[in-house]
Amino acid sequence: MIMGSHHKLKHNPVLKLSVGGKAITQVSQADLLGFTVDQHLTWAQHVHKIKAKMASTIATIRKYKTHFPEDTLKTVIQSLVLSPLDYCSTILSSTTQTQLDKLQTMQNRAARLTVSDPFSISTDGLQAQLNWPSVKVRMYSTTMTAFHKIVTVKKPECIHDKLRSINSSHHHYTRLSQSFTTDCHST
Repeated sequence: MIMGSHHKLKHNPVLKLSVGGKAITQVSQADLLGFTVDQHLTWAQHVHKIKAKMASTIATIRKYKTHFPEDTLKTVIQSLVLSPLDYCSTILSSTTQTQLDKLQTMQNRAARLTVSDPFSISTDGLQAQLNWPSVKVRMYSTTMTAFHKIVTVKKPECIHDKLRSINSSHHHYTRLSQSFTTDCHST
């Protein structure tokens, strides 16, 4: 797979590679540890998979909703429906607002399924009642938690070693002196 922007890949370069005499097929997307990566890094295919998985789980839970007490139903929905939002959310947080809106719609459906009188409360009210952050906030929080661990615990070292404090580039106290940068350059 060759990755790049639509502009850089518009001429559709084709790789002709072989290993041990066997040709390697070029693909436009691939699954890596359950995460779908496409050649443009849009995450649209992965969002589609998450949405389908959440919809299927919501439909199944809806059939058996009456057999659960409300607190148990909330736990089941959080563990089975919302958990796909957390898997690789640090990567997924860089997707477009359109893709995040699709995931938010699914979270809203799960929220409506959780409460006893779902249509008497607004979506924001449901999220507040259930204490669920929006999808965007949920992903931002996960990303910031991961960044905090990288900075404070210095793990994984391969990422931590690429960070340097902006303060280390000069010895003046500025608003950005507690900020970080990398030495990575775009190509």
